Amino acid sequence: MHTYIGCKMADEACQQIENALNAIVNTTDKIGNMKKELKKTIHEAVSNLRNLTYNLKSNLLENTEENQMRNEVKQIKHTLEKWNATTWVRQVAPSVNNSPGLTNSRTEDIAPPTGGKKKLLSEVLCRKIEARHKLTVKPRHTQATEEIKRMIKSKIDPVNMKIAIRTFKGLKSGNVLIEADS
Repeated sequence: MHTYIGCKMADEACQQIENALNAIVNTTDKIGNMKKELKKTIHEAVSNLRNLTYNLKSNLLENTEENQMRNEVKQIKHTLEKWNATTWVRQVAPSVNNSPGLTNSRTEDIAPPTGGKKKLLSEVLCRKIEARHKLTVKPRHTQATEEIKRMIKSKIDPVNMKIAIRTFKGLKSGNVLIEADS
């Protein structure tokens, strides 16, 4: 909308300038006793004014479009900030362990998991809690986690021992975490 108004105003102003320049050229051409050098100078000045007018109009249109884009970007950023502020608020639920009969009445807040497949309430309530066993291996001497992992893989065969290993990763502390079902 603003671009259209800016273009219309620029077109009207350019048309008025062009009319004035044409009047100067016509008047100059009608004067018969004017020196050729003076006529040439007037024609060159009119030509320069036309070029300047064209450049000003082009710059005005570019600036108008640029300002419109800036305003649109500001609006989009504002909308995105509003959306982030309302959408990403995490809801917190009390812990399942927090019941009145327990001696430890401390309230624990558990944030819901993010991402993944959404589950029905019945699936959550009826699910079996899988026991996972974690083992942290700490080296006696300072060793790289990759070296520790290689040594463990060479000494232990989980397939023969019938162990389903879920996690086998090096930690920043230099330890190795092994997580299994049994």
